[in-house]
Amino acid sequence: MYDLLSTFFSLPFVGIGWIDREKIKKNNITVSFASGCNKDAVSEWIIFMIINLLRNFSKYVNVTNLPENTLLDKNIGLTEKKVYILGHGNVGKKVGKIC
Repeated sequence: MYDLLSTFFSLPFVGIGWIDREKIKKNNITVSFASGCNKDAVSEWIIFMIINLLRNFSKYVNVTNLPENTLLDKNIGLTEKKVYILGHGNVGKKVGKIC
């Protein structure tokens, strides 16, 4: 038999750390969320940020013309670099796999 006093709601994001799980359980509320649904996009963004920081690409964003005789900085590559991943959740595992 269905309990007519229960409530179900779905969140359009994955972060639910702000929800008091004990309180919602006590009030017969069910919360749906999609853990790990954005791990690919977030992991790719992290890899982009690593490369962006190492190669200093940010100073060339929104630049239409470089002054004459501008030499691009000597780029630092990823060869022989180590990456420390703090956390081994959905995103941490995916970043590790990409690296």
